[in-house]
Amino acid sequence: MPSFGAYVTPAILGGNKEGLLGSYIVLQFLSARNGPVGSAVSVVVLAVMLVATLVYFRTGGKNL
Repeated sequence: MPSFGAYVTPAILGGNKEGLLGSYIVLQFLSARNGPVGSAVSVVVLAVMLVATLVYFRTGGKNL
């Protein structure tokens, strides 16, 4: 779960050396100035989280 959204905490604690998705998205928007790629990755992450949430609630919220 942290690889989907956390980009501030790894940057503060570890210098952001690991390749997390949140850090990659921020890198695309701010450093690389590549908004379309950052937007596409953000939408894919959003879709994956939506599907995972729907599956969780469809199973009745039980542990998988």
